[in-house]
Amino acid sequence: MDYGLPEQNVAVYGHDEPQYEGHYEADEGNYNSIDNIDDSAGIKHDSSSSAGCDRKLFVGGIAWETSEESFSRYFRKYGEITDSVIMLDKISGRPRGFGFITFADPEVAERVIHEDHVIDGRSVEVKRTVPREDIQGRGGVSKTKKIFVGGLPLSLNEDDLSEYFSSYGNILDHQIMLDHTTGRSRGFGFITFESEDAVEKIFSDGRMHEIGGKHVSPF
Repeated sequence: MDYGLPEQNVAVYGHDEPQYEGHYEADEGNYNSIDNIDDSAGIKHDSSSSAGCDRKLFVGGIAWETSEESFSRYFRKYGEITDSVIMLDKISGRPRGFGFITFADPEVAERVIHEDHVIDGRSVEVKRTVPREDIQGRGGVSKTKKIFVGGLPLSLNEDDLSEYFSSYGNILDHQIMLDHTTGRSRGFGFITFESEDAVEKIFSDGRMHEIGGKHVSPF
C-alpha cells in the first residue's frame, strides 16, 4: 500500500498494539491502537484494524492531563470524527501519551497531517497509520529495526533506556524525545537495533517491561 509519503510519516498498527516503522529525526516522535470510545462526543468505534487506514491518524506527545473529550474536541473542528481514543496503560489506567483519531473524510485526514497541532498547550505529532500486515515480510515477521517506547518515567535518561534494551541485541541508536520549549522529556523515545531479530524477541517474549519503576510500552 503506497500513500506517497516517506516512512517517517507513518505509524504502523495491528491487533491491540501498534508498531512504529521507519526512521525518525531527533526532533520527531510517534506511536498507535484502538480500545475506547467517547460516547458523549457521538463517536462510533471502528473495531477493524485495517478499516479506514487512509482516515486514521496517530497522535503522539499528548499531555498527560489531556482528556478524551478535549482530545476529540480539538480535532472535531477539522471535520466529522468516527473514532477517537487516548491509549491507557493496562496496569495503572494512566494515559500513555498517545492516541488515535479517525475522520469520516480521508481528505480531512490528509489536511490534518500537514498542519502543526497544539493541544492543551503542548505540541503533538500527527502521522498517518498503516496496518501492520501491509509491511510484514514472509512468515508474519515485521521487518523493522526500530521500536517506539512509550510511558517512560520523566526522570529516565537515554543511557538507562539503552541499557535496558541492550539485552535484546546490539543497539545502533537510542533517544528520548524532548519538549522543544522546556527541554524536558516527553515520556517516549526510540531504540534502533542492529538486527530485526532483536525487535522480534521483544514482541515475542510476552513479558511486561519495567524501567525506573514504571511499566513501559515498546512497539
